[in-house]
Amino acid sequence: MPPKKVKVGPQPRLLFPQPLSQQSSSGSLQEDSGELARDSPDEDMANILAAIKNRMSKKAADREKKLHSECDRLCQKIRDTTHEHVSKQEQAIEALVTEHEQHMDDLMEERLNILQKLKNEAEKFKQIREIYLQEYWSAARIQTEADQQLIDDVSRMSESMVDAQAADSSPGNGEVVEVTKPTQSVSSSKRKRTPDAQVVYR
Repeated sequence: MPPKKVKVGPQPRLLFPQPLSQQSSSGSLQEDSGELARDSPDEDMANILAAIKNRMSKKAADREKKLHSECDRLCQKIRDTTHEHVSKQEQAIEALVTEHEQHMDDLMEERLNILQKLKNEAEKFKQIREIYLQEYWSAARIQTEADQQLIDDVSRMSESMVDAQAADSSPGNGEVVEVTKPTQSVSSSKRKRTPDAQVVYR
């Protein structure tokens, strides 16, 4: 009796296409199993599920690897950006510090210049003051000597006039009662001369 022919229906459509390696392996497996593989739908479903699981695992692994790579790239970018920002901040701070130090040096130099100018002006004022004082005391001494000389001259002239007047005006039988010479009152700052006394005859 001849064997019965087994009808081979269309293969089930996979949700995800299998890779060539899996297709070749499944093809060889089907060829090796022969008619038995076509007669076992549970095994086909298991193969489909295994293929789906493998593909999902591979996709998950690829996705995880890609995420790790992206995270590493972002971390490196963050580190580079942070380092660049910190470097710029340090340079800006150093520039400000240098500018401040230069400004302080300029202020100190200006302060020293002002102090030197004030010292020079004070020295000039001291010299001018000494000159003025010397001129003042010299003029005061000259004025005092001139006043004393004038007083002495006037005193001598008064004495001469009194003596001459007494000699010219004496009568034959007259008697000179009193002849008073002028007196002087001299203070420490200014000398004052009293008026001449009168000669009285009786």
